[in-house]
Amino acid sequence: MASFLREVSTAGGKRVKEASLKKIAGFAVPPQVWLAAEILFLLFIAWQLWDFELFLLVMVPGKLILALILLLRGVEHFVKEGKAEPGPQLKRILEVLSSSKLLYAILVLAFAGYLLSKSVVFGYLVALAILLLVAEEIVRGVAEGGLKSELRETRIAIYFALGLWFGAGFLLQTTSPINAIVSCSMLPAMERGDLVLLHGGEVNAPAVLMSDAEAMMIGKNATVQFGNRSIEVKGSMYAHCVLNRNDRTCAEFIATPEGFVEKNGPLEFRYSKCERYFPGSGASNYGPCVTSIYYNGEKVTSGKVGDTVVYAPKSGDLFARSGDIIHRVFLEIETPKTKYYVIKGDNNPVADLQVYDSRFGGNSIAEGKQLKGRVLFRIPMLGYFKLFLSGFVEEGESCNSYLKY
Repeated sequence: MASFLREVSTAGGKRVKEASLKKIAGFAVPPQVWLAAEILFLLFIAWQLWDFELFLLVMVPGKLILALILLLRGVEHFVKEGKAEPGPQLKRILEVLSSSKLLYAILVLAFAGYLLSKSVVFGYLVALAILLLVAEEIVRGVAEGGLKSELRETRIAIYFALGLWFGAGFLLQTTSPINAIVSCSMLPAMERGDLVLLHGGEVNAPAVLMSDAEAMMIGKNATVQFGNRSIEVKGSMYAHCVLNRNDRTCAEFIATPEGFVEKNGPLEFRYSKCERYFPGSGASNYGPCVTSIYYNGEKVTSGKVGDTVVYAPKSGDLFARSGDIIHRVFLEIETPKTKYYVIKGDNNPVADLQVYDSRFGGNSIAEGKQLKGRVLFRIPMLGYFKLFLSGFVEEGESCNSYLKY
């Protein structure tokens, strides 16, 4: 990395700026170019290793801490020197804070408006205000302190974000210590917009021992038995009826889901009639949902008993279109070679591997290597900023109700 402009005191007390230029193939390269290249390299690392929107949000505190340090140094110098007016460093911080009042006001009001109305307009306003605040700080920094000074501050903020991320990951034993909940699939335990802290290590959930051959039989299709009949379905009986509402068998399934046994490899998924409660109106309706799993004729799991985890869906799966998934482990399957997990959202009627869409297909059962960690605790609403920057502004239909079982 190139050495940058440095001030050298001369014998006569004069200060001279010297620029050291790195040469490549005989051409002199300004230090600003090297600094910009380093920043681009760091951004590329952040893009490859983790959620870039979260990286930007983690980088913001770095810029704020740097500004606070400069502010305190400026105040200290102002007090020590006993000047009537603050120095240029302190002036710059105060001017930035003053000029950003309107954008901060828009940010706060738009966020409050979104929480009250859930209007996508307010969500986009929040994202726009964040981007404008960052842009304004960069432009002002370049105009007042020069390009090199702003690049240095940006580099420090990036190193702060990367250090915080990898430091937290090391302490929490996970490559992804922070995430945000995108949907309402975990209501009422967790809400959309929650920021969650993750921890690695063993997952606590009901578990069964199974051979590798048996585990390999668990796929994206199932055989459904009811009475003396059986049908083959993609995903699950529930997914089949969502796509084939006029099927007479589906009317029977909705009326008496307890009579349907869904076999996927060695596992049997059992349905019950579950209550969906609407807190806004106090109303309820009832429909089929998976409440237990059987293996070798014995019930091995039921209810909401496992840890909530974050996992990355396999490439090509339906859920891969949504990024990381934050759901509860319904059943852990241990084989001689690896572990598999049947995972389900508390507010979803079926497990993740039972979901199917006619356009995009279904989901595979999750393997241990796909898990990023289990949820330690959540911070309400802070995750919304990540969602807005990612474009996940609109809420789903399930956000106005949740399942009781």
